[in-house]
Amino acid sequence: MRIKTLWLLLFCFSLVLPVAPLRAEPSFPFNDVQQLTQQDLLVQKYKLQRLRIKELKNHWLIMRGINDKVDDMTLLKMIGKTDVLDKVEENQTFGNTLTLSGLGLMAVGGLLASNLIKFDGAIWVGIAGLIGGGALAISGEMMAGNIGDEFSHILDRQQAERYVAEYNEELKKKLGIAHIPNLD
Repeated sequence: MRIKTLWLLLFCFSLVLPVAPLRAEPSFPFNDVQQLTQQDLLVQKYKLQRLRIKELKNHWLIMRGINDKVDDMTLLKMIGKTDVLDKVEENQTFGNTLTLSGLGLMAVGGLLASNLIKFDGAIWVGIAGLIGGGALAISGEMMAGNIGDEFSHILDRQQAERYVAEYNEELKKKLGIAHIPNLD
């Protein structure tokens, strides 16, 4: 009796459920092969290599292609601005030197403040060394650009826009598509 009931239920469900085709068509959206011309391929290559400035809530980013973030130093290297790069690297070197000097002063101040090196007033000289060294180290880190969030920039927004436009124009010329309007 149970087997007959089971077959009856299966029969009822088969009447209620829609009949699925035996072979479903694939839902892949790229079934049609596109024939792209050489110019279309160059335009696609440009779109993957171009730079853009992306505006976020409180900051901006330099992006390459779809979602590749480019920092300011990389942008300067890409466009060959060696004079600006040299100045930035000079500031970083000077700032890192100040940081190391401040850390050294803090070490000497720590030795004096802990009274390992004894002389009259060594504790106060040590405390001054700790405070002065800390201030020097923080100043050096700020000058070198080591303090800041991931969205801090060496360049200001107008410089970055100018350099991005310069890079994109050179890329268009290199690819031979500078004559095509409204690519950006």
